[in-house]
Amino acid sequence: MQKDQTASGKTFLRNPLLISLALLTAMCACQILTNSLASKSAPLAAREERSQTNGSLCLSLDGDYEVSSVYPGYPPRRALLTGTNDLHEAILPQDRSQKQEFAFHTKEELNPYIIIDLKRSCQVEEIIVQNRLRQCQERAQGLTMWASSDKTYWKQLSKPQAPSASWLWLGKAPENMRYLKLSLNGVSYFHLARVQVYGRYLEEPDTEELLASKGKEASTKTGQTIASGEGQPGSGAKNRPVLDKWAVVVGVSKFADAKLNLRYPAKDAQDFYNYLVTKGNFAPDHIKLLLNENATKDRILDVLGDSWLPRLALPDDLVVIFISSHGSASDSDICGVNYVVTYDTNPDKLFTTGIAMKSLAATIKERVHSERVLVVLDTCHAGGASESKGLTRNANADALSFSQGTGQMVVCSSDKNQVSWEGKNMQNSVFTRNLIDAFQEKGAQSPISEVFKTVKEKVEEQVVRERGVLQTPVVEASKWSGNEIILGCRPLKPRPGKL
Repeated sequence: MQKDQTASGKTFLRNPLLISLALLTAMCACQILTNSLASKSAPLAAREERSQTNGSLCLSLDGDYEVSSVYPGYPPRRALLTGTNDLHEAILPQDRSQKQEFAFHTKEELNPYIIIDLKRSCQVEEIIVQNRLRQCQERAQGLTMWASSDKTYWKQLSKPQAPSASWLWLGKAPENMRYLKLSLNGVSYFHLARVQVYGRYLEEPDTEELLASKGKEASTKTGQTIASGEGQPGSGAKNRPVLDKWAVVVGVSKFADAKLNLRYPAKDAQDFYNYLVTKGNFAPDHIKLLLNENATKDRILDVLGDSWLPRLALPDDLVVIFISSHGSASDSDICGVNYVVTYDTNPDKLFTTGIAMKSLAATIKERVHSERVLVVLDTCHAGGASESKGLTRNANADALSFSQGTGQMVVCSSDKNQVSWEGKNMQNSVFTRNLIDAFQEKGAQSPISEVFKTVKEKVEEQVVRERGVLQTPVVEASKWSGNEIILGCRPLKPRPGKL
């Protein structure tokens, strides 16, 4: 054994075995440090154990995501949402030559963000966000969490947070959502190592076998929360399946006053009826179709508020009301009331012969027992031409005022200051044709928000191309206190449709 003298007079052993032992000890220490950092940022094993004991799942495993921008050379990595195998690769790679030490990296921009799509409606109980552990943690200044059902309405879950190795959100109660958004305040880069979302899926009760095969509870939902809805009407519909489905479909092309005639509303209504029966899982005897001379004021109100719908629809049912006709402007009435024009409406006596929008909303609220109501209005208050659905050139239905906090979701064919147009090269209104096409394209189980997004884009594009003006469909759901509607869901316990 050879001894060497150091400058301090001390010696050390030049023994290959001892050197190997020292290197092994150093490597173990590095591994322990890496594991320690990872465990501090997110105790994944504990989360998995917890999910197995209480039925909670890692919802982000099957998710997808989009980022506000991508830094050149650093495309988003699947490590952001996948399991534990590449946790260390995402946070602190063993191979130091690997450049990507984090799952995504934005450009330097104002308020960068990432949106995670959980693919289905969920009840989220816990969110774990892991920052990258090597350098630049301070960039995550003002990290904020948001929840949404449709990527339009966002509920803030957390206040802006200071930079950290990890962030944890635990709600006082499970939060209903499909989309999770993480954003930063100010101008910065945004990069993370991992985002994990724990909770339970809220299945549409398409078949009970589907629920059983996934080992989930049968407390299913029709979609995700549009608004928090605490204490609002209809909150009792949360977390319960659709038992049966009913629809009232109205279309008026031919009026008693022939000067009001339109070309396609009756066909709009017939085509929508056909879709509900063939693709929407509605039984034919569960739909009242009122066309032209059958769509009088008395007949519509009788079906909606007296002889039919109030005697059949129950709180856990889904009710769809579709109306394609003229709409009147608020300045057509001395009290500024908007009206749906029926077959026998006299445009000079709207108060006595038309159906006031607010009256229609009140009828649905007070007389229809269902907690879930989708109202689709392909009408407007605009026009002056045979191809537009209005009595005077003014504004369309105000979806916000129409909903009246009744637990309804209201979809209007155009904004309140716009015209709703019939198609130039199709035998339908632009809105209804694109609505039916979007339902068929997206599939029966798609939430209404996904369908509406497609409809909005297609309608705006077509009307601008054909007429050089805007028609922007609008949806009002801020007062909706139940879960997002899935129009094509299969009713869990259908009942006879005849009285």
